[in-house]
Amino acid sequence: MMKIILNPDNLRKEECQIYHKVRVVVEQNNGNILIGKEGNKYVFPGGKIEKGESPRQAIKRELKEETGIEIEENCFVEKCELESYLKDFYDYREKKEKKRYMSTILYYVKTTDSINLQNQNLTIGEIEQGYKILSLSKEQLKKVILEDHSMAKNGKYFDIENKLILEKIINEEG
Repeated sequence: MMKIILNPDNLRKEECQIYHKVRVVVEQNNGNILIGKEGNKYVFPGGKIEKGESPRQAIKRELKEETGIEIEENCFVEKCELESYLKDFYDYREKKEKKRYMSTILYYVKTTDSINLQNQNLTIGEIEQGYKILSLSKEQLKKVILEDHSMAKNGKYFDIENKLILEKIINEEG
């Protein structure tokens, strides 16, 4: 699996909060891609890997929570891993900026299933941020991803992640 490391400030892992997470590009039969809008930023479905959970278990759970769609673990195609060292990531729980290391496994899956809002199970943070899941054409998605979201909390980091996903997954898949 390809690994991409982003560390412009030459941080060391041991000086950072460590998080392991997953994200997925979900392509629907009509060619649309699912993306979440949370506050003033866009995020692909996914999130933190919980203790005792494998990355595939985490992406299956996160996808169901955020979209209401259930997909078997073996259907997700692992595309790459992104290691990000972030010097000023805003921690919503502690309400301050912190150094953070995030290892993110990026997946791709194609599905015939539709968004099922009745089956969503959003976190309190997602609810507070007004999270909503969108189904966008690839052209609409590219336009949204290429916008500047750096004014949103952590927006610059999600912009980097989303542009990488656009380049490494969406453009490769068609």
